[in-house]
Amino acid sequence: MRMDKKGFTLIEILAAVVILGILTTVGASAVLRYIGDARDQSYDTMKKSAYSAAQDYLIHYGAYFEVGDSEEISIETLVEEGFLEPLVDPTKKDGSNCTGKVVITRKASGSSDELDNLEYQVCIRCAKYNDGCEIYP
Repeated sequence: MRMDKKGFTLIEILAAVVILGILTTVGASAVLRYIGDARDQSYDTMKKSAYSAAQDYLIHYGAYFEVGDSEEISIETLVEEGFLEPLVDPTKKDGSNCTGKVVITRKASGSSDELDNLEYQVCIRCAKYNDGCEIYP
């Protein structure tokens, strides 16, 4: 009686399934890490955009600060005045916007340029993001 071997044994199939499972797990974790990094970069970009918009706002309206004085500008004001596009929350699919504020403080005197010694504290709040505030020189 002659037996032709055609096909795979159960052990070979199980080994292939285990290998595919390991590769899928590694691939999925890499993709999830990439998505998380992209969201973090998105929030950093939002903060930098708000900082730039606040600078434009001050230049446009010509604000003057004494040492220690500060002014708070909401993200909503910057959007309404046309200095900033709405900050869309990257974690929400419904197009929700992030909120926040920029607090501008005069650090020191001595510069001939009024805008040189200002500190900008940018705070952005989104549905799954509230990582404190970023300070820009």
